[in-house]
Amino acid sequence: MRFVRFEYGEGSSWGILDADAVTPLAGDPTTGTVTTAGTAIPRADVRLIAPVMPSKIVCVGRNYRSHVGEMGWSPDLGPVLFLKPPSAVVGSGASIELPEESDLIEPEPELGVVIGRRARNVAASRALSHVFGYVLANDVSARDLMSADGQWTRAKGYDTFCPVGPWIETDLDPADQNIVMSVDGVEVTNESVRTMRLGIAEIIEMASAVFTLEPGDLILTGSPAGRAALRAGNVVRISMAALGVLENDVVALARTEPVGAGRHLRRASTEDPGGSAR
Repeated sequence: MRFVRFEYGEGSSWGILDADAVTPLAGDPTTGTVTTAGTAIPRADVRLIAPVMPSKIVCVGRNYRSHVGEMGWSPDLGPVLFLKPPSAVVGSGASIELPEESDLIEPEPELGVVIGRRARNVAASRALSHVFGYVLANDVSARDLMSADGQWTRAKGYDTFCPVGPWIETDLDPADQNIVMSVDGVEVTNESVRTMRLGIAEIIEMASAVFTLEPGDLILTGSPAGRAALRAGNVVRISMAALGVLENDVVALARTEPVGAGRHLRRASTEDPGGSAR
């Protein structure tokens, strides 16, 4: 089943996507039981927005050997957990905004896992029972700020740096899926989810040993190889056969007030443009 969030008229709602129509729902399907709330609306009449409202976004770095290799990191370094703020989430069709503090911002196509049942200290053998569904995501990253800061919070945490969508699919075994990314129509990434170093169940086991995963939380499972420096005017397209297309244009961030603190914090490094392996 495909769950979406959408805007129609003056409000927004959850819904079920069927072919060319969306059936509105009362409630949040990721956190509890829902009921239909009205008649189906033609898909052309609604605007899909990000289908997640997580309390946290748990991410896995270094989870594809191909990406570890292209970044120049040691193959001995294992996967690592980090967080992105929920404020970074935007939907398909929204713009990725490039802040002036960075000269090297790249997209990272990822399979997202939406939690449907609270998970704390969950063994891998039981982990998949806590999954609500799967969704496409983009872990946008400022590589020079990763290196400059020595950690990844700022570099991956800007508003708009986590596009998610277009829908959550609940009936999917993602193991045989390829995640594909193109920038301006040029393919950059095409790799099977099977090549992840940690599988989804292992990621949930690792993450739930640290954080209590709440219904609606989002896990980004890592990015395979494929790099592209973003510039205003680009269009990033991420796709997976069962999950549709996540598409976002790229614009320069237009700030209404000067941000001297942001420029002061910038310490761009020419020695490690790929970002710290930390």
